[in-house]
Amino acid sequence: MKASKPVLLIVEDKDYIARIIEANLSAEFDCIVAPDSASALEGAQKCDAAVVSREFEDRTGLALMRRMREIKDFPVTVITNQTYSEFRIESFKAGADDVVSKPFNPEELMLRMLRLLK
Repeated sequence: MKASKPVLLIVEDKDYIARIIEANLSAEFDCIVAPDSASALEGAQKCDAAVVSREFEDRTGLALMRRMREIKDFPVTVITNQTYSEFRIESFKAGADDVVSKPFNPEELMLRMLRLLK
């Protein structure tokens, strides 16, 4: 019997980015795409790990990440279009396990997520 794949929550309000992540990581993960805060909070109950956009909707992805972790604790990689170290540091201080800058290599993102789940 084959073991089930871990569930990855993709919290991204830009559909094309969410679909890129889903298409490239679905070989290793069962993906749930959350385009808004309500679906992100719902998906947090079911996921094993998450990729969260730092620039998300009307609130920061960091605030949403903290709310999601109140529901369930799991590894989170923050993706951001900001390359300044202050933004990465702020993400780590907010509880991110990893930070990846956009544009990103989907294979690298997948390997980073798998590593967080070990």
